[in-house]
Amino acid sequence: MKSPNKKVAFSTFLDQVVNGGDYAALYRLFHPEFVGWFPDAAERVEGVAGIRAWVERLREAFPDINTLIEGNWMTSEDDAHHVGRGNVAERLSAYVVLRGTHTREYAGASASGRIIAWQQIHLVEFHDGLIVSDTAISDRLTFYSKTGAVMPPPGIPGVLPIREMI
Repeated sequence: MKSPNKKVAFSTFLDQVVNGGDYAALYRLFHPEFVGWFPDAAERVEGVAGIRAWVERLREAFPDINTLIEGNWMTSEDDAHHVGRGNVAERLSAYVVLRGTHTREYAGASASGRIIAWQQIHLVEFHDGLIVSDTAISDRLTFYSKTGAVMPPPGIPGVLPIREMI
């Protein structure tokens, strides 16, 4: 089933769940077999419970978190052909800016008390109108420099190396 509302679904996730803490909305937006790859997660995020735990960690570290789709940079398509798989994908990409006061440890960076802003690119796939996967590519250099922390080298527990994400 193709959904014309992919942009609405992802925007709702950011507005209601990440910004607002409405975890009940996750069950309307995410497929039960969801898999996510986030650079600040120690391992891939699986299922609705996994995405909830990831958002909870983000909101605990940045209680006033505010996300926005910068410059309306969000595109979606319903007919992306998966080469070699013989199927068609419904997918979306978005340029997201995250801002908030860093009050607790996050991704290996101790609480700084600073207002931090950093960017992510999200590559999202849908199945039956629900978010089934999300790969986030984060501007980690900006994040760590603004928190005053040193960017951890690959292999540090609690931080998924980029090469394992893609």
